[in-house]
Amino acid sequence: MCKGMQQSYINAGSLFFFSGEVSPSFKRDVLDCSLYCQLAASARHGKFVEPVEWRQTYLNALTRLRCNIVYREVQDAPLIDKGSLWDYVREKLAMRVPLALIERAESTLKQCVDGTGDSAARTLLMEQTTHCPPVDLPAGPDNKGKQECAITLQLGFIDVEPVISLIVISFKSIPPAGEMPLSQLFAQWDRVKDLDIAIVSAELDEHAFGYFRKDLVSKLGTRRDQLIVDLGDMPQTCARN
Repeated sequence: MCKGMQQSYINAGSLFFFSGEVSPSFKRDVLDCSLYCQLAASARHGKFVEPVEWRQTYLNALTRLRCNIVYREVQDAPLIDKGSLWDYVREKLAMRVPLALIERAESTLKQCVDGTGDSAARTLLMEQTTHCPPVDLPAGPDNKGKQECAITLQLGFIDVEPVISLIVISFKSIPPAGEMPLSQLFAQWDRVKDLDIAIVSAELDEHAFGYFRKDLVSKLGTRRDQLIVDLGDMPQTCARN
């Protein structure tokens, strides 16, 4: 019988999903470590302009903080011939992540896309994951919905300590007028371009991370409260892949 509550968080440009078996201390370490590494990567590379370099720097920073990568798969042109980008992501996640956590991620993303989730949390996630630079086009109905947007999003899943399953997704798309850029995750795959996906399994060594913990938390300061948002709990199910 499964016990506990699944918990999910916005963590800057990422969403993290934890099973009820994960300890509070491990959860805090994962969120702090990831946030620090995201900010460190952004200090060196614009994640919407140089998404591949940003992702590499982010993963390297995780390793330096003793979040040791044990598996990495990178695809800059995944073979997708039908369905949506999310269908492909879900298939890749299913090899490493419990179905219940994948479904929670899908539900959270769809709530964000359709506007049914918390508005402040939704705004934060949009600010951290999407960039739609202005386009110099004449005003008029023919030019509506022609703004190209860059999306960089990470999803993190922790079912059993110390394993962290990560997927880092970046792509560009021109969302139809009135649709949010993240909605293109669920659109037909041919609506996206410059797609890059990294699937990572890592193990956070809490003892070794403890050497950095105090200084890291101090450096993050108020950004922990600003960029880490608790999205709430939900009953945990026994669903597995």
